[in-house]
Amino acid sequence: MSSLSTFALYGLRIETDLALRAPLAEASAVPDFSIRRGEDLPTEYPAPPGEVWAAADFGHGVSVRLAKTAAGWSLLYPNTAEVRFAPDLCSATLHNAPGKAHILPLLLTSSIPTWWLNLRGESILHASAVALEGRALAFIGASGMGKSTLATLLCAHGATLITDDALRLEKSGDGYACHFGPGELRLRPAAAALAGQFAPECTTVSADGRTTVRLNTLAPKLPRLAAIVIPQPSRETTALRVERLSLVQASFQLNSYTRVIGWQAEGPLRRQFEWFSHLAQRVPVSKLTVPWGPPFATGLAEQIWEALDSSPP
Repeated sequence: MSSLSTFALYGLRIETDLALRAPLAEASAVPDFSIRRGEDLPTEYPAPPGEVWAAADFGHGVSVRLAKTAAGWSLLYPNTAEVRFAPDLCSATLHNAPGKAHILPLLLTSSIPTWWLNLRGESILHASAVALEGRALAFIGASGMGKSTLATLLCAHGATLITDDALRLEKSGDGYACHFGPGELRLRPAAAALAGQFAPECTTVSADGRTTVRLNTLAPKLPRLAAIVIPQPSRETTALRVERLSLVQASFQLNSYTRVIGWQAEGPLRRQFEWFSHLAQRVPVSKLTVPWGPPFATGLAEQIWEALDSSPP
């Protein structure tokens, strides 16, 4: 039997028998959630019966389905894995399809915690975020819009990585604080050259074939979210351009870029709308047109911070 470890992810303490590339929680930490590997799924495995709460098809044979079942909850990644949550959401078992065991740690450091948090009443942004001098900047958008690329660029020039792909926020006073993710940037092939700006021991290849950069994300306190940016990569423009969004535009865009999509249940949809509408009132949201690379222009990272600081309210 594999030993259990407790990892610190997104402000959670996750106990598991899987080996994760994530920071360990303090030895005395009481787990928020316990998940263990279960038996492999059969080759032919139909979706379990139940009330479907969410379903999304991402194309290329990738999809996800959340259903409330007689035994609790089923989070199904067809042909890849299934998570079976207990009714109280305090524990779960994780089952892989044949030949897919290597994907389980990746799911457990990215997708699974965001679904768990949503079931517990939170909404998570599809975002990468970095911090500089205590201020956090989040890049939101769909897959392929340049979130990880820009986060990597800024980290190569002194910023601290907060998270890649999923951003959990916590209300703090009249604003929001950012929780840290697993401490790893995952780069698509077009941006893989950016990994060369970091020490060789920081780079590796993820289970899904992406170049990854492992960074130290330790900080004395959670960074305060100062701005949210929607990247607009452009190979035609030669200068940064910032477009500050109105409250209505910002709320719409935030609701468009949530990490968990495909809700069919009314409750989570309403909660998500309310959460992001409140966020839009507290944190500026802008579209940022960026001269795209690689190679990127010298000084671009500094220009991004300066452009956001000087953008009109």
